[in-house]
Amino acid sequence: KLRTEMRNCDVVAVIGEKRLYMHKDLLSARIPFFRALFNSEMTECLSGEINISEFDTATIESLLDYSYTGRLKIYESNVQSLMMGAIYLQIESVVDECARFLRRRLNIDNVIPMLHFCRSVKYEKIDDFILRFFDKNFVPISATVDFLELSVEDIESILKRDSLYVDNEEQVLSAALRWVDSGNEREQYALRLLQCVRCTRLSESIIDRTIEKTTWAMENSDCLALLDKSK
Repeated sequence: KLRTEMRNCDVVAVIGEKRLYMHKDLLSARIPFFRALFNSEMTECLSGEINISEFDTATIESLLDYSYTGRLKIYESNVQSLMMGAIYLQIESVVDECARFLRRRLNIDNVIPMLHFCRSVKYEKIDDFILRFFDKNFVPISATVDFLELSVEDIESILKRDSLYVDNEEQVLSAALRWVDSGNEREQYALRLLQCVRCTRLSESIIDRTIEKTTWAMENSDCLALLDKSK
């Protein structure tokens, strides 16, 4: 109410076409970004107007309202934008609340996009949680389209994990083969990924079938040698 009625406001946040009248002391006390800004000698601070163009109006207005009320409505439709805005404004409590929201909604279909998002905003606290979920649901996740979009570095890191929940090593091999076979240019990484599979735990029949059905295994002497040696 203090903000919406514009009582004793001494600074204006300009977001696109919208002007939000605020209070420097309150913003400085509750939002580190503004505290640093108001302590600087930037022209916009001296003019009493702060332009925030990095985010949409709804996101910034929600975060500024939060600084006044301590309340924030988080939905699936706004959680990522709120989290990015909170990281930008350095509001750790909101960042962590958004992360908790994401964790509660983690599932097989969104785990990889969520991993990409958290990495894009450099939020590492959720990584362990996501990777543990990945471990427990490796087989169904490896069957998704998003799994094929992971980088070779990601696939390599995942396949090497000792904590994957699998019934047998064939499931790990199948995931590696599926990723390699999804693009011709990926055959160059075949040996690299096969080395992440505990091939000595594969039955001879599975190894023979892999060699027979996989063209690149026959054509790559290193891959062939690795598989033959594992029999």
